[in-house]
Amino acid sequence: MTDERIAELYKIINTPIRVADEIIHSHESVIYDLAKKVETQREAMAELIEWLASKRNSNERA
Repeated sequence: MTDERIAELYKIINTPIRVADEIIHSHESVIYDLAKKVETQREAMAELIEWLASKRNSNERA
């Protein structure tokens, strides 16, 4: 195998990784904002579930 072919194979292998890395870095703030929104969504869902459970428990006692 020639050095040129080895270099070509490395380029083929590394290109998707490099592109993905560029996408992640260029959209880092968007990804961070989305993660924060998902965290907030989870907290809201947990609060709602807790409230619904307490309502259910109070109705069962009545």
